[in-house]
Amino acid sequence: MIEKKSTERYLDLRQSALAAAGDNLASVVQTSILSQTDASLVRALLAETTSALIIHDGSLHAQGLVHHVTTDGPKPLQLAGASGVSRLTMSSCCPGLNSERGVAMLVFSDVNETLKVVSELNLEQVTCPLLLLSLSAADDERQCRKVRRSVLLKLNHRRLDRPVLTLINYKPFQAPGKQFSLQTVSGPEYLRLWDMFEERFGDFHGPDATSERVQGMAKVILDEMASRLHFNYSLQKEPPDGYWGEVVNGTWMGMAGQLVRGEKDLIVDGFAILHDRYLALDLSVPYFTDSYSASLKVPPPVPRWMAVTFPFQGVVWVAVGVCLFCLALILHFFIIRKPYPLDLYCTDVVVAGLWLGQALVNQTVTRLPGATGTRPLAATWWLAGLVLSTSYKGSIIAFLTVPVQTPRLSTLKQLVDTDHNLFMLDYGAFLPGLLRTSADQVYRSLGHRLQLLQSYEIIKDEISAGHAFVEGTHYTQALLVQWGMQDVYVVDEKMFPNYNAWAFQKGTPWRHLFNKYLMRMVEAGLVNYWHKRTIRSFRRDHGLLPETVHQDHFSLRPLSLQDTQGTFLLVALVLGVAVIVLGLEILCHRFDIPASDTKPSAARNRSLCVPTFW
Repeated sequence: MIEKKSTERYLDLRQSALAAAGDNLASVVQTSILSQTDASLVRALLAETTSALIIHDGSLHAQGLVHHVTTDGPKPLQLAGASGVSRLTMSSCCPGLNSERGVAMLVFSDVNETLKVVSELNLEQVTCPLLLLSLSAADDERQCRKVRRSVLLKLNHRRLDRPVLTLINYKPFQAPGKQFSLQTVSGPEYLRLWDMFEERFGDFHGPDATSERVQGMAKVILDEMASRLHFNYSLQKEPPDGYWGEVVNGTWMGMAGQLVRGEKDLIVDGFAILHDRYLALDLSVPYFTDSYSASLKVPPPVPRWMAVTFPFQGVVWVAVGVCLFCLALILHFFIIRKPYPLDLYCTDVVVAGLWLGQALVNQTVTRLPGATGTRPLAATWWLAGLVLSTSYKGSIIAFLTVPVQTPRLSTLKQLVDTDHNLFMLDYGAFLPGLLRTSADQVYRSLGHRLQLLQSYEIIKDEISAGHAFVEGTHYTQALLVQWGMQDVYVVDEKMFPNYNAWAFQKGTPWRHLFNKYLMRMVEAGLVNYWHKRTIRSFRRDHGLLPETVHQDHFSLRPLSLQDTQGTFLLVALVLGVAVIVLGLEILCHRFDIPASDTKPSAARNRSLCVPTFW
């Protein structure tokens, strides 16, 4: 009884095994036939490309199709299975496989397995068209959302030799009922590869752009793009944490952090292109150049009472005085014992100096010295006096008629050599770190002097106190207009010139649309035009002239008392000295001891402590 049951069970198992083997064999034969049929279609599509990257999900049907395609495929191919996708990046592909004329193909039978493959594949790096080839009859229209050009091709086999092709294009910004467009192709001969791929992000299909009362060149550009691409937006002027774009303890802060976390879609303000930002975000083409500048108050003008001494520097005045004293001393020794004195009364050093000084004020002399060798000396000095007096008169006339500007700082080295403090708003800019770690000594000195403050109001007070501040060059102009500080200038030498771009979330598939319009606007000169127009409008809104005009415009005008006050002060000073000297002469004359009768009058005159010229 036991043996009979065992035999029957053995026969049943054998029969089941033979049936299963037959089914598997039929499935393998059918799969092979289907793969050959599909392979002819795929080879026809690949004939239009220059290269291809084929990724399969590891199913039996997908492996058979890939095997038949790659058997005699003349194109450069690279294969990857589902197990190797996690280690595959588009940058690691063979050269040319990720070009515009190449195709990346995902062959799958299991939809869930394909979605897993897609999640592991770095689709942000896919620049070539992506063809999703579905070998399953399941109706699933999900596609890759991060690829610019992607199409789903479904092979539904009604007969073994005649597949039915269905093309599904996904446009995410269309209305909910129009996001998927289906197209049925009756045969492979009507299928062309490059006709399959449509621009998925050619239009955002949204309402008209909302206008917000925000000024700026980036706002003008954004409005222009919104009118072309049909999207609306909402602007955020400042990030909640007050930072611009900085990594703090390994975490992105500010607006860059909002993009990284997916809280925002786009940064349209001036965003400098840096290496760490390039790795964390998608950046547009450069559309504007900017730099950082140091600004400080204009030095006060030269006081008008200094008009008398301004024409010559201090060293020139000292040189003229020393030269005049030396020549007076030499002239005195030449004529001290000659019968031809310069003056009727005495020939001391003071008189010689006054006689030589007449050439500096364009005064003639009544007589020439008769001593040998004195006339060449006098002639040489008169020539020098002519040059000095002419230069002095020309300089003082220019000083009185043309406004004189105090020399300003033009280089960063000059700023380092001064005692000005340097301030900047702490909003996460890259500049402080670059200055402190720079190999240039001037930059490093500025970095150690730079202090970060928490508000522009404090910075404004520091500028009024005579200190310098650092900010982006173009934004500095807007701040000065907003603060009404027309007495602040920007140092000519700039720091770290850089290119500005717009920033997107990593893997944004519609970035190319903004790149296209930005490039066209730059090439047409619209960006510079809008920038100038924005500045003029901003100045006009703050009660200033549209263009910067020098306040001291050259014009003929009568000289005022303020212009000539230095001359009157000099007259008052000389008269005061003359009064003092006169008083000393009176005192000396009053307390002088009577001279003897044998002393000549000339000798008595030489005994006076001051010359009788006064």
